[in-house]
Amino acid sequence: MASRNAHSSSGSHVASTWPSPSLFAPKFRLIGTAAATVVPTVTLQVVERDPDDERVLECAVTAKADVIVTGDLDLLSLGEYEGIRIVQVADFLDQIGASDPEP
Repeated sequence: MASRNAHSSSGSHVASTWPSPSLFAPKFRLIGTAAATVVPTVTLQVVERDPDDERVLECAVTAKADVIVTGDLDLLSLGEYEGIRIVQVADFLDQIGASDPEP
């Protein structure tokens, strides 16, 4: 499960603080090939402050995801949901070994 526009509202901040995307391109291509469109089969009411976040959780549960990678503070505050870890992008990149790209 992936979202192409997850950072559209904060693109300038991401661009100014992250290394060049080309450093991580191979990992992102791999993630892109594994991504799938998911239609939720469950309805949840977990995130009271932001009901739109329920769709993310519903898709993750339906897809039997291992991890949700997000910058959303409401989702991050959960830490995990039904065994699905919820982590920031930097933590995810560390976990997959992409935080220290080869020179």
